[in-house]
Amino acid sequence: MVVLWYMWQFPPSNRVRNVAIAGHIDHGKTTFADHILAEAQIIPRSLAGQARYLDYWLEEQKRGITMKTTVMSLHFKMGSLDYLIHLIDTPGHVDFSGKVSRAFRLADSAIFIVDAVEGVMAQTESYLRLALQEAVRPVLFINKIDRLITEIKADSTQIFLRISSIIKRFNTIIARYAPKGLERVWQVDPKEDTVIFGSALHGWGFTYNDALKFSIKFDDIIKQYKKGDLSELTRMFPLGKKMVELIIKKFPSPINAQKIRVRYLWDGNPPESIILCSPDDKTIFYVSKVSSTRGRIYITARVFSGVVRPGEYLRLPDGNRRRLQSVFMIRANKLQNISEVPAGNIFGGIMDAAPGETYSTDLIAGCFVKPKYYVYPVLSIAITPKRYSDIRRLLDLLKTITIEDPNLMFELSKDTGQVVLYGLGELHLELAIKNINESIPIYTTKPLVAFKEVPKQRSHISGDDLEIVIEPMGAVAPGKPIERLENEIIIQGISTEKKMVLETIISDSLKTGPRIGEPIVYAHINVTIKKNVPETEIVQKVYNALSDIQTLIAQPYYAFSITTDCEFLGRVLSLLSSRNAKIENVISGDLCEIRGQISVLDSLGLAEHLRNISQGRASVQLEYLGFIIATKSEEERIFNYLSKLSEFFTRS
Repeated sequence: MVVLWYMWQFPPSNRVRNVAIAGHIDHGKTTFADHILAEAQIIPRSLAGQARYLDYWLEEQKRGITMKTTVMSLHFKMGSLDYLIHLIDTPGHVDFSGKVSRAFRLADSAIFIVDAVEGVMAQTESYLRLALQEAVRPVLFINKIDRLITEIKADSTQIFLRISSIIKRFNTIIARYAPKGLERVWQVDPKEDTVIFGSALHGWGFTYNDALKFSIKFDDIIKQYKKGDLSELTRMFPLGKKMVELIIKKFPSPINAQKIRVRYLWDGNPPESIILCSPDDKTIFYVSKVSSTRGRIYITARVFSGVVRPGEYLRLPDGNRRRLQSVFMIRANKLQNISEVPAGNIFGGIMDAAPGETYSTDLIAGCFVKPKYYVYPVLSIAITPKRYSDIRRLLDLLKTITIEDPNLMFELSKDTGQVVLYGLGELHLELAIKNINESIPIYTTKPLVAFKEVPKQRSHISGDDLEIVIEPMGAVAPGKPIERLENEIIIQGISTEKKMVLETIISDSLKTGPRIGEPIVYAHINVTIKKNVPETEIVQKVYNALSDIQTLIAQPYYAFSITTDCEFLGRVLSLLSSRNAKIENVISGDLCEIRGQISVLDSLGLAEHLRNISQGRASVQLEYLGFIIATKSEEERIFNYLSKLSEFFTRS
């Protein structure tokens, strides 16, 4: 069915569904989405599971992974009623986890895709935690059951035990992180149709209740795979049709979801209109994502109350106004103009906005809280334009890129004139640099590890005129993690204007530590002016105190999860040992999974090395863990690393 969106009327909000697809990398999210698109007649059924339609970006097609969030608005008819499903495909790679945080704000429910062989992996846990933090209700699709049959040669009992263990682990995470009061209510249960079993590659899926209705057992599925004929299975349980039916019948509408979600997402007392998802009240919408193309800023947003129309002026909580120039229905990389969007729906638009902003027709108290990110940029690349005249263009481009991607940061080095770009990992920075190079030719260094310096002990300067105390915020010792990556600066005894100037001076001074020239963090600085002292004298004494600080070095760590064929376990463990990794758990089963911690410095090139020693059958997920104070032996390795970098830059 072809729908002319500019003529089409939105269904009421109780017939709208906002559904995210999430999970660990390579567990089959985009393949799964193909079947829903085929049911909507976007792609032929024959291509479902192969087209990977939502990975339309060339870089995604080349690498075979999703790197961005894609929204697809789909129209369905059930009986005589129209339904609208806004499907949100999210990345699985940890380097793009900030985009997943933003995507969950758009959704009311999330289908988590879990590989039946690999189970609930590290990134599944992280994204499930993010979804629960956003008060998004999870549903579980256990994918690739065909692998249990064809690769692992599991019998029906082994399949049942494997599935049971996945459900149990999934529910353990929900019990720990679900919004208060929903810890048990939101646990998935096959009998409630919140667990689906199937194969996205082969296009079938069913629930526990389907199995009862059609008297099908895993033994029957095993027999069909042994015969090599899945036609009966896909005819009885077509995945796309089953999922659309479940989404419409079982998943929450915006009306039901907002009654629960809004109280967790609003800063202050939420307006009644967004609790009720009222289309007849003032318009309130939330901007989740922005991108810039040819000087235009495109937004992806969700209407929580009222009706959005192009040409209107909307207010930020501070009173500033912005004009919404155009409004679109989003269909992956296609935008279709529409005249209005009522409450409960996701839309695209052109507007000078930033991610995380709340807009309304009237000035309102409060706003939506910003999404939380559990990651921190720990690698950097120095960038220099090949033509120095492009430096201003480069800085403007970086401002745009870092607005679009919440996990990229940049700064201009006052000492070298170089621009330094910070990212989560090697792939994250590689893609950012590729993006920049398409617009501005640049020179770059290799990825560099971002270290920090931490005050080692209390430093105290006291005199008749002023007192300065510099100390760590808490206990510090080698091997101990740093809880915060900022500083506390308290200044007493001078005017507010002078205090602001002095705070800026101190903050700038802390950007370069005494040992390796990296920023000082986790410092509590208290300056008390006892009597009138010339500003130059205050500044000089503060400089003296800061220059005398003794510091420890803190380095960033990843938590890692490595999956490999068990025949390569010995080689992988040996490699990790050579890279000083701390192994916490080895889980042996159909595949072997190794979990632990590794410093970012020791992780450089790890993914490629793993592929080489395992004939491509080992993969790693690295997730930011935090900064940990280096031991003496680790400091020596850090100094050696920095020394080699210095030699490289000198030769260059």
